[in-house]
Amino acid sequence: MEFLPTPDEHGRRFRSYGSRHGLSDYDITAVADDVGGNLWLGTSNAGIMKVSSHGLSFYGAQDGIQSVSAVFPDRAGNLCFRGVVLGDARTSVFEGGMVDVLRGRQTEYHSRLGCFDGLRFDWFWPAGVVSPGWVNEGVTLQTRDGEWWMGTSEGLYRFPASDQLAQSVQARPVAVYTSKDGIAGVQIYRLFEDASGNVWIASVSENVAGLARWERRSGTIRDYAHAPDLAALTHDWPARAFAEDGAGTLWIGFDGEVVRFVRGAFEVFTARDGLPPGAIKDIHVDQSGRLWLASAQSGLVGIDNPAAAHPAFVSYTTADGLSSENLEVITEDRDGYLYLGGGRGLDRFDPATRRVRQYGAADGLVPGNFRAAFRDRDGVLWFGTSAGLARLAPAAEQPPAAAPLVLITGLRTAGVPRLVSALGEQDLSLPDLAPDENQVQIDFVALGFGSGDVLRYQYRLDSPSATWSAPDDRRTVTYAGLAPGRYRFEVRALNSDGDASADPATVSFRVLAPLWRRWWFVSLVALALGSVLHRAYRYRLARAVELADMRTRIATDLHDDIGANLTRIVLLSEVARQTPDDGPLAAVTRIARESVSSMSDIVWAINPNRESLLDLIRRMRRYAEEIFTLRDIELRFEAPDASEAVKLSVEVRRDLLLIFKEVVNNAARHSGCSRVAIAVRVEGRHVLLAVTDDGVGFDTSQDSDGQGLASMRRRAERLGATLEIAAAAGAGTSVKLGIPI
Repeated sequence: MEFLPTPDEHGRRFRSYGSRHGLSDYDITAVADDVGGNLWLGTSNAGIMKVSSHGLSFYGAQDGIQSVSAVFPDRAGNLCFRGVVLGDARTSVFEGGMVDVLRGRQTEYHSRLGCFDGLRFDWFWPAGVVSPGWVNEGVTLQTRDGEWWMGTSEGLYRFPASDQLAQSVQARPVAVYTSKDGIAGVQIYRLFEDASGNVWIASVSENVAGLARWERRSGTIRDYAHAPDLAALTHDWPARAFAEDGAGTLWIGFDGEVVRFVRGAFEVFTARDGLPPGAIKDIHVDQSGRLWLASAQSGLVGIDNPAAAHPAFVSYTTADGLSSENLEVITEDRDGYLYLGGGRGLDRFDPATRRVRQYGAADGLVPGNFRAAFRDRDGVLWFGTSAGLARLAPAAEQPPAAAPLVLITGLRTAGVPRLVSALGEQDLSLPDLAPDENQVQIDFVALGFGSGDVLRYQYRLDSPSATWSAPDDRRTVTYAGLAPGRYRFEVRALNSDGDASADPATVSFRVLAPLWRRWWFVSLVALALGSVLHRAYRYRLARAVELADMRTRIATDLHDDIGANLTRIVLLSEVARQTPDDGPLAAVTRIARESVSSMSDIVWAINPNRESLLDLIRRMRRYAEEIFTLRDIELRFEAPDASEAVKLSVEVRRDLLLIFKEVVNNAARHSGCSRVAIAVRVEGRHVLLAVTDDGVGFDTSQDSDGQGLASMRRRAERLGATLEIAAAAGAGTSVKLGIPI
């Protein structure tokens, strides 16, 4: 019980709180309040409960109410409803908050009309209406002249004018409109009165969606369902919502389309015009003249300029903080906040800042589908739901609540729980984690004390310069497969005003590297590898020196031993030639000279001191000059300058020299030339040799009995070189060789 120092509008000094306010137990054993003005209740059997300082009151099954589908006023100042009540309930009386529900023994549910004067509900039903139908929302209307209209599955009832709903519907109907009067379909689905006093009628039956208007001047009903302007509608479901903006333009919501009726013509807006998908279930014009649509799929859709030729549709969804994207109803309080009833509760939306507050079970809201929303003359908001009737009296905007404190409440590494205080911890430091403990799960929580306050969380990992994550309502984050290193996790909470925790909660830890990635292990491996490489280098260097020494020794032995013997043969053969019969001896002399020359080439080729290209060119020039000078052939020799410091291997030097000698010998002996041009140059990673003469040439297509050309090709192939021989009878010969370095 709450004691009121000043009596309320009904003279009461005590206010009782019970199950309609969300209490789950009456045995209260402890009471305390928090910084947000909320009341916390300890109980014997139901744990802890919170009574929000500006929460909701709820009237439901305990009050004999099964559901409320429509909320509207009458001229007498009563709040009226249309819904379903339990059994034959007639009256629910509230005195000091205590409830006395007069019920019969029946347990059936019945459609009823009701009124509430602040103390009691009165339920009744027109005597002449037998079949109320399956639609209760949006089918009861009091027009400006005081008449009452009620839609059923029997037709549309028109009752005489009366300030009180109960008096009007107990009277005889003025008229009953059916399909005979131009209403398509059987069930009346929605009613709406425009600024001219005309009543718009949406109706439905199997495969029929009706739209008509009762025109006050003529008292007749005009059919619009088959208007040519509405041919763009893509379904047979009737209009779900009506509203009229400040310019007198009528807006009608359908499934996936919204229609504007201005100057007697309909304009249909669909997805092609930017309308987000989803049925339009409610339409509201706010104090600023903006139009708002409740969408079944796209949340809240705003139209800032309804009079524009091509209105712009802006959608606000769960990404903007809404609890659901399936909205049913919209209403507005005196401060301009929109209240949105949806599939997951009630949201308060600030059109100026786009901030959202969410009301749920902690604020006294019983789960159920929203069917109606209304603001009474005192500024109190009423919401009809499938579970009953909710009442919310918005309070003046309170000073911003303190930023929420966030705490670490749970921690797991590789699935194993870590010790965390039961009260949560603000700063937590872990011992070093093994390499296989690099999966970390962190739980956190914060408390918000404001009514409808919705807390969301942001977190970041590593350095303070890292960006915060997008706000989210999840209270657990998991990091899998963390690399070795030091980490610092931070999390903060944001309330509905966007204020963040002053001090984030933190968790510091280090993931150790595997043994094979630690610095000392890497250093040892690097040292061992360096030692192995050094030994391999020393071994290779020793082998290279040994090979060079061996080559030098072979060259020396060839020169000193075999060369000396061949020279003796030459000298002896020279002496023997002094005799008249010198034929065999001349041959010996020639063979010996050739052997000396060949041996000299071999010795030169394997000599490690003759590895440069310039050494090879000098030997090639000397050989060519010796050959061509004896035969009186003009020689032109082109060679690169001394800056080309190119080294050649033994195989390259030997084969290149032998190919060159074969080409020079062929030119000197067989070409009959008078001029020879030899050019050696370096291009990129290739040595190019070209030998050209002006001799008689030869036919390259004819097979040769000699082995010279075949030997040249084999040597070029072994070197990976290109060999081109161009010759023609009487046109000289050209040989080009390209050897990769």
